[in-house]
Amino acid sequence: MNRMSVEQYNLYAKQCKEHNKHLRAKYMHSQQMTTDEYITYVRNTTKPVKQEHTKRNKLNWNPPVRTTREVQSYSNGIGNVTKSEPRQYTGERRLLGIATMHKSNLVPVFDDEEGKKQAKELAKMRR
Repeated sequence: MNRMSVEQYNLYAKQCKEHNKHLRAKYMHSQQMTTDEYITYVRNTTKPVKQEHTKRNKLNWNPPVRTTREVQSYSNGIGNVTKSEPRQYTGERRLLGIATMHKSNLVPVFDDEEGKKQAKELAKMRR
């Protein structure tokens, strides 16, 4: 490398500092250089050799591939759950309808003596 004056070296150091600041602003921290690397880069004597970026290259990333065909289900040791029987109406009471007590409070009304009495009371309570 050719000899340079102290003023030239200080000028390059100032330019290098600005260059690194610009790179940091663009989130290119791995591209920052030391003053000597910057001088060889600017003078084009040799290209600086930078270390490879430590993060994985996203373009060459291969996703993991499943090697087994079947996947075992998760078991936490509590046990199996059996399917419950479907509920079915037995027919003991016959539903007449649904009454509104207050605003959106819905109440079932059945076809028996108590249900008819309840329906009359609900009709009187409505506004």
